[in-house]
Amino acid sequence: MTRASFGIQGFDPVVQKAINRIQTYEQTRGAIEASRARGVRSVNCDVLYGLPHQTMAML
Repeated sequence: MTRASFGIQGFDPVVQKAINRIQTYEQTRGAIEASRARGVRSVNCDVLYGLPHQTMAML
């Protein structure tokens, strides 16, 4: 595997609870670092906006 893609909907706990997708910044960072430690050099992060409870200040 040479490429990894991570879906990051945001790190605000209220937004995460609303979309039933709980993942902390630390968990996400750890997954990316673990991938890179195993030789993955191309990392893509999909960041979404317009989710329930999101505001422009969160972006």
